[in-house]
Amino acid sequence: MEPRSKLMRERILRAVTGIVSGFFRRISPETARRIAFFVGDIGYLLDWRHRRIAMRNLRMAFGQTKTEAEMRRITRETFRNFSLIAVEFLRIPLLTPEKAKALIKPEQKKLLDECLKRGKGVLLVAYHFGNWEMMAAVGALAGYPISAVAKPMKDSIWNKIINEMRTFSGLRVIARDRSAFAIVKRLARNEIVGILVDQNIRKQKVFVDFFGMKAATTPGPALLALKTGAALIPLFMMRNGLGQYEMIAEGPLDVVSTGDMEADAVRITQTYTSILEKYVSRYPSQWFWLHRRWRTRPPGEPALY
Repeated sequence: MEPRSKLMRERILRAVTGIVSGFFRRISPETARRIAFFVGDIGYLLDWRHRRIAMRNLRMAFGQTKTEAEMRRITRETFRNFSLIAVEFLRIPLLTPEKAKALIKPEQKKLLDECLKRGKGVLLVAYHFGNWEMMAAVGALAGYPISAVAKPMKDSIWNKIINEMRTFSGLRVIARDRSAFAIVKRLARNEIVGILVDQNIRKQKVFVDFFGMKAATTPGPALLALKTGAALIPLFMMRNGLGQYEMIAEGPLDVVSTGDMEADAVRITQTYTSILEKYVSRYPSQWFWLHRRWRTRPPGEPALY
């Protein structure tokens, strides 16, 4: 794309984003929710590809325990939740430091503060569950020195705009494709780094059990914790009613080195994957089923999609 055309496109996208964001910040939470659900329902009806992926995932995870009708309902609610995340992301500027601090329970604040007192930083194990974008913003607005590792979007202009919106709260974004050095540097400064761990990866992976099937999973947080001594805390931002959220923290996980780095990384990765499975089993519609989680298979195993 020519520089002038690219600049014009960026200006147009910024203007549209500003108008849409301004609109959603001016309407009530209930109206915003209704619009998000309407858009999610349209996505459910028209996006047959992701609907099919979600149903395939649900059959593999819950085929023996849930009916087809229940799985269709969960799929529809997944589309709605993803649409609602987008709307709530546009409304993040309405979130104040006082509101953010109120979302962090005293025991969670105590946990984070005690881990930071160790002086080696904190690794937050995050998942595509509830509202993960809101979770990062809450931590930053509450005054914690927090960064989030994010996969760069294919469209560089959208990537720039979205990351600028993420940093509104004080959150810092680390591009996933060059994250290792930046993460270690922030941990050395006794800061907090959040890493999403629940999507399929093709490289630098380990296979762990997830709903009875091997899932290619990043051992990154496990390896970083083993090498740096950083505390490892799985964290969720769960929906709990209209515009209500509940932050849930587990851990810190047991990060003990046995001398076998590879085995230790697999063990820890299995631990934080099993924690996700526990919450997905309880609240299935809050997880992101639209992704081919079991796409990469161990050698010799057939494709599942």
